[in-house]
Amino acid sequence: MKKLFLIGMLMVAMIGTAQNDKMQKREHNRTEKMSDAEQMDGRLKKMTEQLSLSAAQQAQVRDLMVEQNKVRTARKQERQKMAEQRKMEAKTQRQAFDSKMAGILTAEQNAKWQQKKVQRTEKMKAKPQAASKRNEKLILLLGKNNLDLIIIS
Repeated sequence: MKKLFLIGMLMVAMIGTAQNDKMQKREHNRTEKMSDAEQMDGRLKKMTEQLSLSAAQQAQVRDLMVEQNKVRTARKQERQKMAEQRKMEAKTQRQAFDSKMAGILTAEQNAKWQQKKVQRTEKMKAKPQAASKRNEKLILLLGKNNLDLIIIS
């Protein structure tokens, strides 16, 4: 029984250590934001080592990567424009709804309704802050390494 317990504890410790290493690598990768050219050079270097690419092949792959990067940035810009457009459409729909509601409600009802809307938006803005405060408290109570073990189990 003791042996099983020790084996279980060792496995939990190893998993926790591995998880911690992964988390540290992720944090390291997040802090080091490389430019697109640096990322491309790194990928090309890795591909050259793995596939033994010739100089001509490297040039072709680099050109292909540059083309792919241009397409990717164009798509990203298009998505951003679409998101802005959706936000504007939603805003105009909300304004139209509000004006129609104002026509239906009395002045007193409208004031009450506007007050409720403000309270709802404040409540929604407070939710993410409350969640982050809970997470900070949990990390402080348990410590980073223990938190990794809890996530696993």
